[in-house]
Amino acid sequence: MVRGNRRSLALVGALMVLFLTVLSTAVMAQEAPAGGQVVKVSIFKHYFIDGGWIVWFILLPMSMSVGAMGIMFSLRLRRVNLVPPEELQRVVDLLEARQYRQAIEETGKSKSLISYALHKSLSSASMGYLIMERALEDAIDEQAAHISAKIEPLNIIGNVGPLIGLFGTVVGMIETFTVIVGRGGVPNAQELAAGISIALVCTAWGLLVAIPGLVVFGLLRNRLDIFANEAAMRGQEVLNLFRGGMMNRPAGAPAAGAAPVAPVASAAPRVAPVAPQAGA
Repeated sequence: MVRGNRRSLALVGALMVLFLTVLSTAVMAQEAPAGGQVVKVSIFKHYFIDGGWIVWFILLPMSMSVGAMGIMFSLRLRRVNLVPPEELQRVVDLLEARQYRQAIEETGKSKSLISYALHKSLSSASMGYLIMERALEDAIDEQAAHISAKIEPLNIIGNVGPLIGLFGTVVGMIETFTVIVGRGGVPNAQELAAGISIALVCTAWGLLVAIPGLVVFGLLRNRLDIFANEAAMRGQEVLNLFRGGMMNRPAGAPAAGAAPVAPVASAAPRVAPVAPQAGA
């Protein structure tokens, strides 16, 4: 798991560097006539440098956070990490061999969703099968909620992003009209258009943050629900196998891997048979 996290961070870092490099080398966004001449507008300058402090310190970091979390959790929320078939097969093999204690130890070593749930369930076998089922469901719900809490920032960013973009646009419009008032109230069409364009950059950034954030959050939540349901189904199959093995075990035979239980001598003294009385 640690190695996977390092690879995820390395991939995220490489993509961020590539993204900034491409933007910094972009030289042409649009062409607009100004005094009979064609003006070349840089994408990087217009959308990053001229965007202002709201873009630099809020919207741009939020956008990078969405990309980083999207990549990292896409790599984490996979079947090989949550419901690995090889781990499940090892537990099934141990239960079929009636090595129940070894199965509990095996599930306790892994951090996957299915192993965690089976460990909690098998550890409560002494309290009955219904308690084992409840422990399995509670463990899956607990881990699903824990993972969901980690991806919740994507939902928050997706909902807050447009509001921050709108705030930036309002601030930009206020600054633009303040400049016009300072010049006697006679606006220059070119300056006014340029100011409004820069102010609307914040709105564009807000949408650029919100749309991918909500889309990635929805996809990750859907993937989490799928694997949680799969873990519940596979775990129930393992419990049915465990129940079948326990029911087929001869009466009084200890479970495989369990310490034998010494017979307990009765503390009550034997009562001699009473001889029947005459005439009874």
